[in-house]
Amino acid sequence: MTTSDAKYASERALIGAAMSTTDLAVTVVEQIHATDLRDPNHQTIYGTVLDLVGKGSQVSPPIVLSELQKGGHLVGRLDGPLLYALVEEAALPSQVGYYIADVKARAWKARLWQFGVRVQQAGRTG
Repeated sequence: MTTSDAKYASERALIGAAMSTTDLAVTVVEQIHATDLRDPNHQTIYGTVLDLVGKGSQVSPPIVLSELQKGGHLVGRLDGPLLYALVEEAALPSQVGYYIADVKARAWKARLWQFGVRVQQAGRTG
C-alpha cells in the first residue's frame, strides 16, 4: 500500500461499506458529508450513493455503477473495477463507526490546515 493509498484507506473502507448494503449506506450518509472526503472519485461515488439513499433505492455496486454510467462519471480511474475494489476493502458493519470518526477527524484537520494557510497568507499581504 502506497502512502497515497494509506491516506485514503478510511475513505475507501467507508465508501465500500456504503456500497455493500443499503443499511450501511444510510449510516454513512447520515454522518458524512461529501466535503469530508478528499479523493474526488470517492466524492463522486458518495454523491451517487447519497442520491440513491435519498430516493429510497437499493444500494449495491451494480446499481451504483449503472448510475455513474448514466451520469457520465466513468472516466479515468473511476470505473467498475474501482467500485469492486472498494467493496473488497469495505469496513465490517462493526467497524463503520471507527471509519466514520477517522474520516471526520481527517477532514477537520485538513480544514484546520487550510484555515492556517489562509491566515498565514493574509498576514503576508496584510
